[in-house]
Amino acid sequence: MAKKSTKYKISKKHQKSNRAAGLKELWVDGSFFDQDGLAGGGAVLCDFDGKILSTLSFELNHLGITDSLQSELWTAVSALQKIQPESIGRIVCDNQIAVSAMEKIRTGKALKAGMDESLKAMLSRTVLSQPHMEISRNMTRGQGKIPLADGFAKAAARADQASIEKQIRRGGHHPHQHFPSV
Repeated sequence: MAKKSTKYKISKKHQKSNRAAGLKELWVDGSFFDQDGLAGGGAVLCDFDGKILSTLSFELNHLGITDSLQSELWTAVSALQKIQPESIGRIVCDNQIAVSAMEKIRTGKALKAGMDESLKAMLSRTVLSQPHMEISRNMTRGQGKIPLADGFAKAAARADQASIEKQIRRGGHHPHQHFPSV
């Protein structure tokens, strides 16, 4: 049996210090429908014990997104913009390339050539506004808060208010903010 990777896990010591500092976890997921060119994002904000504090959904259709990676990154940007700076202890995303882009920003490495310049600038600003934030990839899709964030992302991409309401009920009626395309 292969040894389980701990590359994307934060240590118990780090979790304890984040909990003591009152930092939160942010779970994000973007959604892009190739056939329709629709994009959306969802985020779930939790305390370090996993209790959901609030949820967010974003219609990203006004941004001209052309692939799934852009929807993941714009979702991270959108969610981090709505959250108080220096309040996130960990962000969790299920897209390895998005995680890698955020890690590059954190370490001062150059991002992929050809990436939208406004996306690069906003991603840099929002990631750097959270200096305590660990960047993690959910190793198993469908676990943690990713399914809830994914539900919000898909419903937001289609501007399907009924589905957003269904996700709110599924999440336990916590405060929710929806941001339509402008």
